[in-house]
Amino acid sequence: MKSPEHLQRRRRRVQRIALWSVLLLLLLGVINFWAGVGFQRGEARIALITVDGVILGSRSFVEQIERYREDKNIAGMVVRVDSPGGGVAPSQEIHQALRRFREAGKVLVTSMGSVAASGGLYVSLASTKIFANPGTITGSIGVIMEVGNVEDLLKKVGLRVEVVKSGAHKDLGSPVRPLSPEDRAILQQVIDDAYDQFLRSVSEGRNLPLEQVRSFADGRIFTGERAKSLGLVDELGSLEDAIREAGRLAGIVGKPKVVEERPRGGFLGRLLRSSPSLQALGLPLSEVGARLQYRWMY
Repeated sequence: MKSPEHLQRRRRRVQRIALWSVLLLLLLGVINFWAGVGFQRGEARIALITVDGVILGSRSFVEQIERYREDKNIAGMVVRVDSPGGGVAPSQEIHQALRRFREAGKVLVTSMGSVAASGGLYVSLASTKIFANPGTITGSIGVIMEVGNVEDLLKKVGLRVEVVKSGAHKDLGSPVRPLSPEDRAILQQVIDDAYDQFLRSVSEGRNLPLEQVRSFADGRIFTGERAKSLGLVDELGSLEDAIREAGRLAGIVGKPKVVEERPRGGFLGRLLRSSPSLQALGLPLSEVGARLQYRWMY
């Protein structure tokens, strides 16, 4: 049987080991924190975010942009756009968040990838400078809304929908009845309003006269080379060119260090973002109806 003195020494030894373990964990935590933010807290960096696939929502983009706006080590940001556009409101919200970033006194540069059309162009308009590859597809300035109609299909399977509504246009855009001339006129007014908003954003963002923008803003697409001649793009170049230019504009000497968050959602999320058709399959039923869109429908 062990003596009380031996048990007491053993207890003290265990306590010392536990104390040193806690101190070591705290030290590792501090080292990890400083490694994350950088030992040189004044070192300026360039953030990189990617807007890819159909723009269905804005929350994750806006939150990311706001984090970089508040980060004192981030002197500028490059937005890599590879998108045919998407919803009007999400495109506008991302554009507004990017404008706030720029208004905070930070450099903002866009790099257009394979496609930066319609809403993809819209989010780019907040930038200090826009780069595109010569073969980038951009433009498609305009608004579209598609209204499906399954009335004939329901008749074939013997189904009928009864609608009770408070006003003549409450079921405007319903897929179980055709559009009336009055319905079409109302939707056209909405389309025209959103289109005028797009025109004004292009005019202000690219410093072009409104009527000049209107002359080519009929939904057509352009190559990056053609877009440059129209004033929609500043320079022809790659993502690397855009990063270097953002660093130069931010006063960073040499190649800037780039900060980029990993995309969420794993393999499935990346697969959905890469395919507009797969994105549509992933939408809830409530999101598949008539939607106002800044989108190139390819």
